[in-house]
Amino acid sequence: MKEYGWLFPLAEEHRCSSFLLMDIIRLVERSEHITSENARFSFSLAVESSRASLSAANLVIEPFHLTKPGRLADFKDIADGMNMCYQVDSNGLLRLAQIPVQYRRQDPDETMKELSAAIQTLTVYVGTTLARMYSQGVLVRTWRKGRWLEYPKAEFDEFASAGYPIRLLSAVLAHCVRMSEKSKGGIVIVQKGDTLESCESLRDIHFSECDLSRTPAAQFIGYAEMDGAIMLSVRGRILAVAQRLKCGESGGGMGGTRHESASRYSAEHECIAFVVSSDGPISIFNAGSLWQRFFAELKP
Repeated sequence: MKEYGWLFPLAEEHRCSSFLLMDIIRLVERSEHITSENARFSFSLAVESSRASLSAANLVIEPFHLTKPGRLADFKDIADGMNMCYQVDSNGLLRLAQIPVQYRRQDPDETMKELSAAIQTLTVYVGTTLARMYSQGVLVRTWRKGRWLEYPKAEFDEFASAGYPIRLLSAVLAHCVRMSEKSKGGIVIVQKGDTLESCESLRDIHFSECDLSRTPAAQFIGYAEMDGAIMLSVRGRILAVAQRLKCGESGGGMGGTRHESASRYSAEHECIAFVVSSDGPISIFNAGSLWQRFFAELKP
């Protein structure tokens, strides 16, 4: 039970049984084996809250227990988290509940996050490739590749005094997490200046600078998929994409080609280099050294 130690504070916070939360955890872990017509499907659930309750859905089903996952396949993705979800009572029984219109967002994951915050409860979104658990609107854990992963907590304060905005670095890390979740590798360089140094385009393209804050996550991932590095200034401007980093022999010894390039480049330039491996881990380099690594447990 050591790996599930994080569950007990959650149980206390939401005044529910740790056994109930453990049943929810087991359901999520078995979800990849729950199929309908040989295909996986998404579903969502919310723990019944004493602070607020959800209305019953128009479709009424016979309540069934968390430990009977086969029943989920009977209803496929009807409780996908956009319009309806399963509500779990203190006995572990699942019922269909309607999600209020004001809490619905563009996708079920965001909807369950909003619902968790609005009614101050625990919600879970289970997709076909990953699952997320929210507590009062805060992401608690992500289930991915057979592991419960904690969202990266990076203390960027030491870089703030050197002129790197914490908000920008946190935004870059969030993009890197999304890349990791989609098994997309890449390099993101946050540099001090607004002029490109020691790099050249890997492709015959023209790129117009743009603000990171106005760049959709999917578009950012698309830039990363072009190979080469994404170059950012501390002002939050994307200066270039698909860049080959030109560097000497400083740093290095950190693993694959991306890590070697990022390590050496950060040793020779004032920058912070983020590296996302296609198998999941995220590494951050500064001054030629590995500063921090996240999701290292995903390394094969």
